[in-house]
Amino acid sequence: MKFGGGGATRKTAPDSDLTISHFVNNDNSSPKTLKKTCLNSFDEKIECHPELDSGSIKIRKDSGSEAGMTKMASNNLRPAVRNDKSGCKAAFTMAEVLITLGIIGIVAAMTLPTIINRIQEKVLEARFRKVYNILNVACEKTVADLGYVPSCYSWIPGERPYPDLECDRQENGDCNWYYPDGDMPSDYYGPRNDNDCRIFEEALMKNLNVIQQCPDAEDDGCTVHYKGSDTIMKDNDNSLSDEEVMAATAGTPAFREENLNKLPAIVLIDGITFIDPQESRYINTLPIIDINGKRGPNKWGYDLFVFGRVGSTKKGIYYIAGSHPVEKGGRTCQEMIKKLLER
Repeated sequence: MKFGGGGATRKTAPDSDLTISHFVNNDNSSPKTLKKTCLNSFDEKIECHPELDSGSIKIRKDSGSEAGMTKMASNNLRPAVRNDKSGCKAAFTMAEVLITLGIIGIVAAMTLPTIINRIQEKVLEARFRKVYNILNVACEKTVADLGYVPSCYSWIPGERPYPDLECDRQENGDCNWYYPDGDMPSDYYGPRNDNDCRIFEEALMKNLNVIQQCPDAEDDGCTVHYKGSDTIMKDNDNSLSDEEVMAATAGTPAFREENLNKLPAIVLIDGITFIDPQESRYINTLPIIDINGKRGPNKWGYDLFVFGRVGSTKKGIYYIAGSHPVEKGGRTCQEMIKKLLER
């Protein structure tokens, strides 16, 4: 086989002499011949210059022969002797690598926010489940410690022994609620004896491991600033007037932003925060609970929920979902509990 100018000639028949000629002068004169024995099995190879030959010449190194070609007359022909069995290899160009990295970056930028949001959602769901279990285990233990069911709860939905209130509709659309059978019973919303509530809630606070009490939740450092129901309503529908917002939130004035952040609060040992809309100094029957305290996102329907304490003499006392405002993208407490119970 004939290589290009200034190159070499080789014979590669098996079990025959391998003749390699190289030329001292650039005019291809004065050749000097080297001989090696070409066999079927080889343990060494000389790789040819890629411009001359894409393959390689494999030779066996004999004890009586030269160690290999040490010099080539042409400056462009410098064979390398290696003991590995690999041939000439292809590789990616820099442009191909950069294009691939660019595609990976674009895909990552599109998918990472969704993945991160999903992870945060799962973390908050796990935290909600923990808080829900803590509440009900503490209630059960408190009743067991006291040895009776104290009168400090709301009626279980559907079990109120009184008829529902009726609405006297006003011209502006608001209701004046009234009890249809005369004077409303004192326990219409549930049996709540002041002495029983004090005893129950003091015992409940011990079982929940309360570590801090704040008469003014935000100023005393128990909470961060939360949006009120009025602010959230405007955010969700900016076409509402201030008068319409005030009328819609009249039933829960404690949830309005100007009042919400001035309410008393208590903090449990693991950071769970109870905000008291009834300002009772205790864990009242309708607490606002930040399930992870001052850690974010501190938004209604994400980590801020309302629970309602219900019960009966037969079923004991436990917590269920309460009603509360929900910021965009959030879920109600009822939706969270329903999802939790479906698992």
